[in-house]
Amino acid sequence: MPSEQDAHPVGAAVEPGLVAPGDGPLGRGPVVDLLVGALAHQRAAAVAATLLALPDDRLTADARGVARTVDTACRRVAAVATAAEAEVLAVLGVSGIDARPTTSGPIAAHQIPMVDLELPGTQLPRAVDASRALGYHTWVRRSPGALRAHLHSAPAVGLVRDGGPDGVDAPATRLTLRRRAPRATGPVGRRLRPTEADLGFVDLPGPAWPLYHVVRPVRRVAHGLRPPRDEPFAPFLGTPPALVAPLLDLAGVGPDDVLVDLGCGDGRIALEAARLTGCRAVGVERDAALVDTARRRVHEAGLVGRVRIEHGDVRSWDLSGATHVFAFLPGAALRVVLPGALRALPAGGVVLAHEQAALDPPVPPQRVELVVAGASITCASSWTVGARTRGDGTGTAPRRRP
Repeated sequence: MPSEQDAHPVGAAVEPGLVAPGDGPLGRGPVVDLLVGALAHQRAAAVAATLLALPDDRLTADARGVARTVDTACRRVAAVATAAEAEVLAVLGVSGIDARPTTSGPIAAHQIPMVDLELPGTQLPRAVDASRALGYHTWVRRSPGALRAHLHSAPAVGLVRDGGPDGVDAPATRLTLRRRAPRATGPVGRRLRPTEADLGFVDLPGPAWPLYHVVRPVRRVAHGLRPPRDEPFAPFLGTPPALVAPLLDLAGVGPDDVLVDLGCGDGRIALEAARLTGCRAVGVERDAALVDTARRRVHEAGLVGRVRIEHGDVRSWDLSGATHVFAFLPGAALRVVLPGALRALPAGGVVLAHEQAALDPPVPPQRVELVVAGASITCASSWTVGARTRGDGTGTAPRRRP
């Protein structure tokens, strides 16, 4: 893996004018607020670089420490992405696939490991198959026919792998494979190109993929007769391993607590909560395949008596008996489950959600924290039942250092 110093030149993407002149130095609180906002807009690396470029008298020592922590993490992310890019290019090259990075030069510091490659459209299916050998899979789980139809017409396909190259403890790496030249289609072809709704309407075998081009009118008629298929909130993307312990510590989970992880995926949060704190934990997941994976991991860890994985809908799950709720969910999903969770928990119960994107919850959190560990960064929001909230919704609890 390339060194952090090689991954990104200092100050390559700063944001002039971000910090207005003032009478005194910026303290830790305002700097954390700046970085939390930047994280939601994919600008954490640029904002951290801008802050570090300020004169010494413009930042307090602890504020500069926060900016340096985020800057270091973003450089580590760039190193993970650089190694992942080299790994994918090598595997595709062995398969005779002419793939190239979409941009020249080193991968810049960023908050998420991302690899973006272009290749001939005819090689896209083979590239997806070759990437699977490295642990990548498509974001959306599709039938063989739906995947072939998508690869035939889509300008790009997104894949994801949980972790970095060679087992590196890192956030999920996102791989985008783009057609070098977009497929030319006329007006009729564009109208018949399968949409996400068409591809999810019916599962077809691989050889039948051309039938998806005539699914749209059938789907529209069918939706007039019955509701559309209930779709999952989002594809599973696990909490980076390095963040699990800091997040559990932030939530204040102890041995006498019961933690419920809504959308538990492979069960990592429930397992680690039981291991690290001695609590009892319940994971709730809608994807049957992920439920099987999580239950297998619980059995292998010897934690069957402390961890339970349930196949169910997080929107209607009974939270009676829980003291803590963990939610790594997109904002739209959190807005559905948060009010019910706050009603169900006892006084002192805690809901903790984390996400880089802005959550826009219906109830303002009492606490917003920047959590950084290794090459992983997130923004954690927490609600404590019965706690008082300031008028600006940020609460009175002190912030923790990343």
